[in-house]
Amino acid sequence: MSGGVDSSVAALLLKQKGYDVVGVFMKNWSQNLAGGECAWARDQEDARKVAAKIGIPIYTFDFEEEYKKRVVDYMLKEYAAGKTPNPDVMCNKEEKALSLGADFVATGHYVRRSPEFPISNFQFPNDTEIAENFGIENSLKIENYKLKIAKDQNKDQSYFLWTLTQEQLKHCLFPIGDYLKSEAGGAEEQKRRSIRETARKFGLPTADKKDSQGVRVFEIANSGKSGTD
Repeated sequence: MSGGVDSSVAALLLKQKGYDVVGVFMKNWSQNLAGGECAWARDQEDARKVAAKIGIPIYTFDFEEEYKKRVVDYMLKEYAAGKTPNPDVMCNKEEKALSLGADFVATGHYVRRSPEFPISNFQFPNDTEIAENFGIENSLKIENYKLKIAKDQNKDQSYFLWTLTQEQLKHCLFPIGDYLKSEAGGAEEQKRRSIRETARKFGLPTADKKDSQGVRVFEIANSGKSGTD
């Protein structure tokens, strides 16, 4: 839960479906390291308010060191090489793919996940070595998952998640993939299936919070380098 409306509604929808939901707020950057204002504390407080509203526990995990090493350093290295990196892709690959001991990890990404061509009772012909090399049983049900563009194509984030493996996708949930961000258009059904209208209906404190812009402006202490999103 980032403290934004998307992850807030994602948590709400899962709670309504009967999942045992636990909120996780990831602290990736701090004011002291950034050398300027960083809104993580406000976002954390918003996430706590949402968790209290829908009746779920929430925990904060400090990934600041990992975020700098695996995301920020990568981004600066790519900029220095004259390339245009996408830090959100690396963030999802390196951090958000962690299971943290849960059966599923759910996010507020605008994307849909669907099984593709499930194969039941597959057997490797007289060769268990192949199965052993892949760490799977000789006879099993194989499920492949495919990321699909979100219903709200203007907000689609499927490209942020292209690095996720099949094993990771098996444990991912994307509750808002069939929702629109706003109720623009006027149709009654469309209003009911919008993120902001859903948040307002259930009184979530993030209902009208502005969208975040991903990686905020930052400055790496003692590096002489800076970057923006």
